Amino acid sequence: MQFVHTFQRLVIGVGTLAVLTNAVPVAAAPPESTAICSQPHDLDPWQLLRRLSLDLRGRLPAFEDYEKLTATVNAATSAGKPIDTAALLADLAANLAQGEEFALAMRRYHEGLFWPSLAGIPVDDPYQRLGGCGPAWCINDVGRKGNWRKGGGQYVCGNWEQKDWDAKGLPIATMTGIDPITGSPYQQEGWVLVEPYWAPGTQLKVCAFDAQAGPGLNGKCATVEGRSDPSCGCGPNLRHCSTSVVAADIVAALREQLLRSVDDVTAGGKPYSDLLLSYDVWTHGRLQFWKKWLTPTVGLQYGYNVQGQGDPALPAAPEYTDTDWQLAKRTGAHAGVLSMPAFSLRFQTNRARANRFRILFSSQWFVPPEGKDLPQETGCDPNTDDLTQRCQCRGCHQVLEPLAARFGPIAEVGSTLMTDNTMFPKVNAACWPMVKAPFSAAFCGRFYVLNKYAFNPGWLKTWQYATMDDPLHQSIQQGLEQGPRGLAQQVVDDGQFYNSSVRNLWQFLMGRDMVLEADDPHSELALLFELSGQFSKHNDFRKLVLALVQLPHYRRVR
Repeated sequence: MQFVHTFQRLVIGVGTLAVLTNAVPVAAAPPESTAICSQPHDLDPWQLLRRLSLDLRGRLPAFEDYEKLTATVNAATSAGKPIDTAALLADLAANLAQGEEFALAMRRYHEGLFWPSLAGIPVDDPYQRLGGCGPAWCINDVGRKGNWRKGGGQYVCGNWEQKDWDAKGLPIATMTGIDPITGSPYQQEGWVLVEPYWAPGTQLKVCAFDAQAGPGLNGKCATVEGRSDPSCGCGPNLRHCSTSVVAADIVAALREQLLRSVDDVTAGGKPYSDLLLSYDVWTHGRLQFWKKWLTPTVGLQYGYNVQGQGDPALPAAPEYTDTDWQLAKRTGAHAGVLSMPAFSLRFQTNRARANRFRILFSSQWFVPPEGKDLPQETGCDPNTDDLTQRCQCRGCHQVLEPLAARFGPIAEVGSTLMTDNTMFPKVNAACWPMVKAPFSAAFCGRFYVLNKYAFNPGWLKTWQYATMDDPLHQSIQQGLEQGPRGLAQQVVDDGQFYNSSVRNLWQFLMGRDMVLEADDPHSELALLFELSGQFSKHNDFRKLVLALVQLPHYRRVR
């Protein structure tokens, strides 16, 4: 971004300018000129202040910032000394690159990298979501309404307190009438008062069928199977059900969880490589409640976020209203933000995760070949489902699939690590050729190859083609075994992480890519090696920020 305003134009408002010019003498500003806009030139001190403040604090300078800078410049001018712009810039940057505003600006920068917004991505289950239903709250799913009330499906409970229960503990409903559309009789129960987990100390009228708190006739109310069991409701204090507000709160907490890890490595003094390698994770009662009581009842088509191997242990009774953040430890294949829900749910497939990772930490993009018609390919199969062998696909997928395999241990459309070999064996005899307990058809269909005509039926979908014995598929096997942690460690060890981090930050601060063509007279390739080499040694993001803003490139418009 080119900032060519004079100091007077930087100060907004005639009154404000008058106050400032009366407070301290204003140093002479560069003359207004349209010619200067089109020529390479150094920014004046006030332009640098504006630029630094926007980049490092996310806002324009305050009146006091201009006042202080003007006094410094005037003091040098009065003493007959030239203004040392580089030294002035170093002082300004050191003061601005600290505090809460710097931390917030670096959050915003990393949001531009990781895109952690989960808007529109389900973290709960619409079959388990409560809403207002006439006289009381009920689950808004039409199918469940009909399951309980044996009518057209749109009916809810009546406006009376439920008093009668049968020997099994189920509400006794009253036959109310005939559905005028279907001609079928329907029934209604009354409501009961429940203290919801999201508002302890209050009571809510909830339809009695929806408010059932027992384990159900089959004892599966705390599982996905409970969604279709008429003897299952929302559980004690409605803990297996959500609302639109609860879902929004969890989405916000998952975003904040990732951004707190960003804070740790930008303003918190931890090594920047912890962004990908740390086992630490921020959590609180709300997220623990989500993991313990809500995720186990979510239909597999909506996401798989249950407690997995390597996750921090959950307390026996997490409190949803407890929003005090605390650090917890993960283990196993977890890898910094790469195995946090805000990343794995934002990029829901292994290929999407691998592609975003490759862009961020290898600075490479998949670009389709030029021209509409590809040359005739040989040695490929136009119909195979193995994209590493399919004609017109293999060029990209022979690179993408081994990288995507590194995210294979994380459930797609989910965030759970599938590294428990008891729960997720490579070949599951209980899913093929017949589905047997303890697994369900939904579980087997979600994670295993069930088509008898497909390659390797009964295998985990991520391993379906990895079994082939050639160097490419062996690299896919290795990626699945090493997981996201192995990938993170690799790019840190070989320097790609530091190299790409410098390039990403350069783009943000300079407003352009680095010139990396070796034969270009303006090539910055050597500078990239120098900066990334220094960064790999000190591993301090704040030092990298200061190093970049003190370069001549930052204070000069090309």
